[in-house]
Amino acid sequence: MIKKIEIKGVHTKVDPKLYDYVNKKIGYLDRRLPRYAKESVHVEVFLKEQKPNTQKKYECEVLMYLP
Repeated sequence: MIKKIEIKGVHTKVDPKLYDYVNKKIGYLDRRLPRYAKESVHVEVFLKEQKPNTQKKYECEVLMYLP
């Protein structure tokens, strides 16, 4: 799993359930990384809630910093 993941909410609060879900899904990207990059990869996730819908839906932006 990727060890350094920062999850930030843009104009929304990230609850523990959402945090765990995002952490699990982004952690799967570890499979696509070469061995030397797994230790030093840094991931930033920005979540923005979609307002017009009655259900909670989020727009997600992921930035990965690789060596």
